[in-house]
Amino acid sequence: MKYPMRPGTECPSLAEMLREHTVVVPDFPRAPIAFIDVTAVLSRPKINHLACQALGNLYFQDDYDVIVALEARAWPFAQFVALHYGKPWYPIRKPGKLPRQVVRQEYACEYGTGILELHMGDVPAGSRVLIIDDVIATGGSAQATIELLQQVKATAVGIATLYSLDYLVDPSLAELCEIRSVVHYQAEPTVHN
Repeated sequence: MKYPMRPGTECPSLAEMLREHTVVVPDFPRAPIAFIDVTAVLSRPKINHLACQALGNLYFQDDYDVIVALEARAWPFAQFVALHYGKPWYPIRKPGKLPRQVVRQEYACEYGTGILELHMGDVPAGSRVLIIDDVIATGGSAQATIELLQQVKATAVGIATLYSLDYLVDPSLAELCEIRSVVHYQAEPTVHN
């Protein structure tokens, strides 16, 4: 089951406000992808704060022990949630960016393939982990993150995103982990900047 927010915290007006302050860039990084650029949200302190609060409200703080966030647009949101709830958070990065020994996972996404890495030893075995990302599209990077966590014997308990491109998300991903998002797009977002 997918909730727009943690049950009882729905706020359609916030979702609409975020839509209004989101820049959608056509054909980036290549055609026909409509890229959701969150920097317009990050650059407006009040909107950014509300977005961070909404993201933090998607899951109860007792649902998870640790946060991981995908490089790099999700990091400011993960930082806010981690500080607010007193949780540690760890970065999921592209290859060659982490200095210590890593676990790695290849994945396919809407514009190609990639590799994600996590430091070995960061996320304790047995941890219940919340995955934070800015946007979930096909879910390839989210699935790779779940598999990274399995390699370190941790469990993904949820995926929290600001935006979900519901029309692209692989339905089988919801069988691996619950996905909750603040803003849902049922069809390709309208391009505006």
